[in-house]
Amino acid sequence: MAKPSALTVDVMNAPQASPIGGLPSRGFAEPPQNKLQAAPKNDALVQIRCSKAVAKEVKRAAVEAEMTISELMLVCFHTYMKK
Repeated sequence: MAKPSALTVDVMNAPQASPIGGLPSRGFAEPPQNKLQAAPKNDALVQIRCSKAVAKEVKRAAVEAEMTISELMLVCFHTYMKK
């Protein structure tokens, strides 16, 4: 069992050891930054329960509109709220 030690300024300011699992992987470099920054992405997630047939229709509509499903559902919601 570890023995207690006095808390001193040196002990409190000692560097913290990071666990190996918390470190980023070493084999990959960060992707290069684009010079032209894209517009900030809306990270709002939308979840609904629907039948498989309706889910397929929503997925097809999102693909045809070149949007994510969440983006399409937000557009649908805002359109509904305007009515």
